[in-house]
Amino acid sequence: MKRVNSVKVNGKVNGLKILLPIFAFFALLMLLIVCATPAFANKQAPPDKNVEDNNCNCHTTDRSSDVTVEIIGPGKLVAGNNATYTVNIYYTGDKEIYKNNTKYGFSAELDGRDLREAGLSKTGEDNKQKYLTHDDYFGGVSPNRTFQLEVWAADKPQTMKLNVVGFVANSDDKDTGDIWNRKTKVIEVVPKNTIYINVTVRNSGEVPAQNFTVSLYIDDKFITSETINEIPPKGKYNVTFEWDASEATPGEHKAKIEIDEGNTVPELREGSENTIYKTIYVKGYDTPDKRTEKVYMFLAILCGMIAGTVAIVQVKNRLS
Repeated sequence: MKRVNSVKVNGKVNGLKILLPIFAFFALLMLLIVCATPAFANKQAPPDKNVEDNNCNCHTTDRSSDVTVEIIGPGKLVAGNNATYTVNIYYTGDKEIYKNNTKYGFSAELDGRDLREAGLSKTGEDNKQKYLTHDDYFGGVSPNRTFQLEVWAADKPQTMKLNVVGFVANSDDKDTGDIWNRKTKVIEVVPKNTIYINVTVRNSGEVPAQNFTVSLYIDDKFITSETINEIPPKGKYNVTFEWDASEATPGEHKAKIEIDEGNTVPELREGSENTIYKTIYVKGYDTPDKRTEKVYMFLAILCGMIAGTVAIVQVKNRLS
């Protein structure tokens, strides 16, 4: 009997020895996928196309930390909408050949999962392009170190990247030796989120209330207003406001409705409350890319817990 029990215990331990590396392997694999997914999703822009594709000698082949590229603009765009982004290029080194420079340039492109409706254009224009450079503005390098461009979001929610390569020309008028660096701006493309706010305005007076406004504020910021031509005595009027909360921060927001803010209708204000407060909750939204990362993370944690449990059981069996 002792020999049989010993065989069963040893068999159980040997089975766990086989399972442990399998679970550990899958846990490690999931962790690698989780780490690799954001890296692929947030990949940097390739070097300036003039350097890599056209073998242009005007730029150095390596990026320079002496060049700083700054991208200013919203980190969230509603699907199908557009916004203006500002690109600033600075030289922060101490070489006179670049400090005396008066010529700057850039190249910009978008990266994302589905960019069929996305694009870039010069500010004020809507001819969307996949790739934009200083040549589209000036036909060559510019004396300006600041550029503005229009970014058009994809028509589907996703994580989109604006990749910009900025370069600083030297001051010797030669066609070689310009230095460059790159910057990526992450833009979350979210679906349109319209919140409807209904308000009932009542005229408690004995004469018609005419030509007054009802205004909507969100977090003390004016959103919109509606003018009411007339409400009969003891009558009422329904107003429906639409607030585009697509780019609002998830969480609670304070809505304030002001009725006859200018106090133009005394009869309307007698014995009534003309400032209404409401709390509005805006739900957060994860792009498909973020949801995928969360799934990978969950699977990695699950595999790690299973592998840990197997290891604990194995240790207990060895000690028993």
